[in-house]
Amino acid sequence: MYKHILIGTDGSSLAQKAVATGVAVAHALGASITVLMVTEPPTHLVPEAMIGTTSENEHDIEHYPDVAAALGTARDQAAVMGLSCTTVHVLYKFPAETILEVAQARGCDLIVVASHGRRGLARLILRGEALRVLTQTRLPVLVCR
Repeated sequence: MYKHILIGTDGSSLAQKAVATGVAVAHALGASITVLMVTEPPTHLVPEAMIGTTSENEHDIEHYPDVAAALGTARDQAAVMGLSCTTVHVLYKFPAETILEVAQARGCDLIVVASHGRRGLARLILRGEALRVLTQTRLPVLVCR
């Protein structure tokens, strides 16, 4: 059925549930996994101070300890299940667009993401990345809440 699953995470506890779900689905299907975390670019809504130290090195654990921890946890969960897992950290892009780009580039056939289920003004202000992924792809998407 599905051979390669892309799991998007932001390191939050809700995203960790999506990682666990994605790993369980991959285990049941014998699929490989790519776990993706995106560090958004600094904007007037998300100042650089909230993102942390900037670095051009995607694998610079010193500058992105939260990213390293979230991706390490996902890698460990996959290893426990005996699954092939690749982790990717993309700097200064927007999550929904990057999820779709990486899924296509890596030949993924299922996307797993979390959604906070926000409505109204909160959705407009805090952005609905899961909704953007759902409406902009032809791939199947599993949304975890």
